[in-house]
Amino acid sequence: MSDPKTDSEAVTALRALMERHTDNLYLFVYGIVRNREVAEEIVSEVFCRVWNRRQRMKEVRNAPAFLFVVARNLSVSYLRRAQRMRFARIDRLEEFSLELADAADEAPEGREKALADALSRLPAKCKMAFLLAKVDGLKYREIARIMHVAESTVKNHVAYAIRRLQELLG
Repeated sequence: MSDPKTDSEAVTALRALMERHTDNLYLFVYGIVRNREVAEEIVSEVFCRVWNRRQRMKEVRNAPAFLFVVARNLSVSYLRRAQRMRFARIDRLEEFSLELADAADEAPEGREKALADALSRLPAKCKMAFLLAKVDGLKYREIARIMHVAESTVKNHVAYAIRRLQELLG
């Protein structure tokens, strides 16, 4: 069992860390994830991890640097998970788009095949940017962050995809 005096000291130390660093950690994390709720959750998780590892925190020489490294790692992990989930959603939305095309077309097999064929002919990054913009409704800035490219590159990908789909679908 833990010593109540030691736990009390640990609580006091954690509170001091939180009071000193929460705002700066939040701004740092928000700059990475660009989502207020997610940034708050990540900052909370940083301090939960500090608490759970409080016995080993005595070995940490630079607590602020440690907090920011943990925050950065959690933020990057969040972005990776979000990107994987978004890719899965793109596949589902593409299938949904094909189903809508079926319902709206008199010859659904032909239209579905034409749309699937046209989408498959797009370069991978063009296809991803197009689907995120036009099917998911994301802003170019958000897509640029997900794809790790400039916003102008996303704009070019989407424009190219639209031109190419118009050519292919007539």
